[in-house]
Amino acid sequence: MRILRRLGTVALGAAALASAACSPMTMNGPSSYAPPSMDDAILMCHEETDLFAEPVQSPDLMREVQKDLQPLMELDQVRGQYNIQLMESEIPGRDFHASTCPDGTLYLGEQFFAEMTPGERVFVAAHEIGHNELNHLAKSWNSDGSSEFARGQEDESDCFGVKAMTDLGYNIAEARSALSERIPEELHEGDYSHRPVAERVANLDLCPL
Repeated sequence: MRILRRLGTVALGAAALASAACSPMTMNGPSSYAPPSMDDAILMCHEETDLFAEPVQSPDLMREVQKDLQPLMELDQVRGQYNIQLMESEIPGRDFHASTCPDGTLYLGEQFFAEMTPGERVFVAAHEIGHNELNHLAKSWNSDGSSEFARGQEDESDCFGVKAMTDLGYNIAEARSALSERIPEELHEGDYSHRPVAERVANLDLCPL
């Protein structure tokens, strides 16, 4: 899922996020294009988010989200340290959902998360964290310096989210509802990186637990 807004920073998690090494892209052979450094990638990620979203002040919701996500941050498969920032969910012409940056900043749409159950919140946050933990951010650079996740990477992050939430005792049904009931209807047909929602829901049952 993609995100579009920010708020205050709340440190969660354990070990520091390991830095990922970017290797040159190859398309039909070696390429002279060198991906941006990790510092540049982090800066671009934050700048992209700032183009679409503004931080919001929702102390009660932040406390709820922190409480729901703290056990997620303590799982063995979550090695990095993540900082939550709540962003405006409703942006003219575009809704903000969730996203992460290589430094472990976890951007979450305020209204999007306010309407979720604890299990749905864990699944969506774990999906975004999965992109970092599975090193997708370092593997997805385009020749123009932007980063796009492939459908296979989105599938991997869905499975990372399912594994995390079931390890915490939540039912996979909450992952299904997060996808089918919380995602805006216009996104159900999919896009360049995400499968249609019906396919994503079906694929959840194929995830190794």
